[in-house]
Amino acid sequence: QNLENFKETIKKTIEFSPDRICLNYLHVSPKFHPHQLKMPKDMLPDEVKRKELFKLAEEFLLNNNYIRAGYDHFVKNNDYLAEEIKKNQASWNRLGIVTGKYTNTIGAGVSATCKIEGKLYYQNCFENNVYEDRLSKDLLPITKYHSLSKDDQIREKIIKDIRLFFSIDKKSIIDEYQINFDEYFRDEINSLKLFFDENLIENTSEDLKITKQGEVFSNLIASKFDNYLNKVN
Repeated sequence: QNLENFKETIKKTIEFSPDRICLNYLHVSPKFHPHQLKMPKDMLPDEVKRKELFKLAEEFLLNNNYIRAGYDHFVKNNDYLAEEIKKNQASWNRLGIVTGKYTNTIGAGVSATCKIEGKLYYQNCFENNVYEDRLSKDLLPITKYHSLSKDDQIREKIIKDIRLFFSIDKKSIIDEYQINFDEYFRDEINSLKLFFDENLIENTSEDLKITKQGEVFSNLIASKFDNYLNKVN
C-alpha cells in the first residue's frame, strides 16, 4: 500500500458505510501464514509509513461521520458504541471493542482465545486434527494458558485504558490495587521521556493522558507498560 492507493481503499470503505471499522496493519507469524514470506521486505511499509497511512485514513473517516474508538477502531457517530466510548463505559479485547464491562470470553474452534473470571487466559490448539482428537476424548483442546498475577491485572487495565481512552486514571488504579502509581511505574514513566519532551503525553497527579497529537503513538506508549514484550522478543 502507498498513500495514493490507500486513499482509494478508504474512499471505497466509506462508500460501503460500515458501522464499525478496525484499521490495522498485520504482518503475522509465517508459521501460520507462509504466503507472507513471499512478500518482498522492501515492499512492506515501515513504522513511519504505517503511521502516515493511518493518519490519512483517520482524516477521511473523521470527516465522514465516524469517531475514533480507541487505538485502531472507528465507529459511526450514531452507533450506540460511540456513546459508550464518550462515557468511558466500553472495554477492549483482542477481538475488538465491547460495551460495558465483561469477565468471561469463551472461544469455540481452533486457535480461539478465552478468558475466565478475569484471571485465566487460554487458547485452543491450532491444528484441526488435534482439536478434533481431544474433543473426541472429552478433553479440552487447550494448547497454552496463563494465570494473571496482580501485576498482570494492573498492567492489563492500564494498557486497555491507553488503547481505548488514551488516558490512565491514576486514582482509580491506586484505589483498586492499593499501589503508589508513580512509584510502582517509575521506570515506565522515565522510559516515556521522549514522549513527554514531544508533548505527546501529559502527566499530572490525577492522570496520565495522551494528547491529541500523541494518539497515533498510543500503541508505543502502551508497550512501555507491557512486562512480557521484551521477553517475547
